[in-house]
Amino acid sequence: MTAQPPTHRGILTDKEGPGFPGCRIQIEGEQQDRPFTVRDFVQKYLDAIPKKARVCFQSTDGKLSKIWEDKGQGNTEKCTSPENPAPKSPASPPAAPASGLKIVEGQITAIDHGAHALTVKDRAGQAHVFIWAAPMDDRMAKLKQWWFVKVTAEQSGEYWKVVNQEFFKKPDDWPQSSHGGGSGGRPQAPRNERIIVLQTCYKEAAETARQMLIISDQKFDEKQADAVMDWVLARAKKDAAELCREAGVP
Repeated sequence: MTAQPPTHRGILTDKEGPGFPGCRIQIEGEQQDRPFTVRDFVQKYLDAIPKKARVCFQSTDGKLSKIWEDKGQGNTEKCTSPENPAPKSPASPPAAPASGLKIVEGQITAIDHGAHALTVKDRAGQAHVFIWAAPMDDRMAKLKQWWFVKVTAEQSGEYWKVVNQEFFKKPDDWPQSSHGGGSGGRPQAPRNERIIVLQTCYKEAAETARQMLIISDQKFDEKQADAVMDWVLARAKKDAAELCREAGVP
């Protein structure tokens, strides 16, 4: 007879919705929740359990084979089910905390798909570097710099390897950033934006003046050239001021 995997208790911290084969559970005795996938025949039982409910479950290699809601929330004994009755001996101690597992919510400041690496800056401004393996390629390929993500990773030697990735909405109270990327809004205007506008207008005015000048074999007229360049500068200043005013550039 094949041995049954142990039954654990915990809190169903998150799930994507009906029909989605995945969830997160914080096991009793652990500080952080873990990601789990679900076997097909278990999906209907997961769909019937609300988020934040206490649950009993069995799993093998991160995949749930059984899950049910723990109605007896005050009971401190080990979870039981008809297929897995409670033993007469004292309950086993809670599962040991997961080692080398961390969850980071933050903004992607750098990502290199070729190197399978990304850097996420959390709310406190600390940068976390992650790598991912080939099985995560399809999911990680959708990520872009400045997007907000929730990354779950496990320690693999000196690196943190991604085991799960989710998107999350940028909180309203997230610290301001100079680039503003990922929020969908207009980036904060850098201090040199006005000079960039002026340089562009100057280039356009100079090109216009060049096209209007008559090209001939006559000797270079310095006074005429000075007058043209004075016009170019004056026109660039005028156009840049109007553009900055309309765009709200300080």
